[in-house]
Amino acid sequence: MPEQAKPAPTRPEIATGRSKKGSFSIQEAFDDALAQLRRSPEQPDELSMFEVVETGAEVGGVGGLENATVTVRRLERPPR
Repeated sequence: MPEQAKPAPTRPEIATGRSKKGSFSIQEAFDDALAQLRRSPEQPDELSMFEVVETGAEVGGVGGLENATVTVRRLERPPR
């Protein structure tokens, strides 16, 4: 019997992005989260869909945080 191919390692399907320190930019946080979930460059035309699960902020503390956070989840697409 031929040996079956091993499945590719799975990537995280959820990620939390953060804006740069001192910025409450939701766009920066969203871009950071998407960058963590991007697929490999081997399939540059692949369509990926995401859902924003949560938005938030980190404020205060000893470090004086002022960051926006956005958590996104990759959505499953139906097979074609």
